[in-house]
Amino acid sequence: MPSKLTVIGIVAMVVAAAVGAYILFFSEQVSGKEYNVKFSDFVFVLEDGNWPLRVKVGQKIVFKCKNVGGYPHEMMIVTPEAKDALLQMAKGILNDLASQGLTGDELAERYEEVLADHEAEDGVLAEIILEPGESGDISVVFTEPGTYYVICLEADGTADGLKVHAEHGMIAEIIVEA
Repeated sequence: MPSKLTVIGIVAMVVAAAVGAYILFFSEQVSGKEYNVKFSDFVFVLEDGNWPLRVKVGQKIVFKCKNVGGYPHEMMIVTPEAKDALLQMAKGILNDLASQGLTGDELAERYEEVLADHEAEDGVLAEIILEPGESGDISVVFTEPGTYYVICLEADGTADGLKVHAEHGMIAEIIVEA
């Protein structure tokens, strides 16, 4: 039978290890990693590396964003399911409005109104919308490993009509590893 002193020593080591692990996890959550992202027409430029971005589960990620483009842009961090659903919804809204005869600025304004009413919260982990020249930060902590997406659902006119910026290439991947 172990002595009380041995048991106390083992308990103290276990507690110290647990506290150390908690402090390490908590400090990573608080300090996090920062990435500078420029929103250009029509791409997310990751200044501190390349897409796909690889991060760890539980790590706080801060995106320091600046819109250097000539259009409003947004950065939505979403799950794969949300990406597919949001892109399908955005394209559907554009098609519906175009079939009603809306064009140009009227179509773009109405798209923004309808999209704001329909954007689902499920699967949207973070979002920021920036006008040209604006800057702002968003942060996210991924709790599950997997592939996540950065998308822009803003829309602007082309020769073929209004298109979602993600269709122009304003989409990127974040790979979250355990």
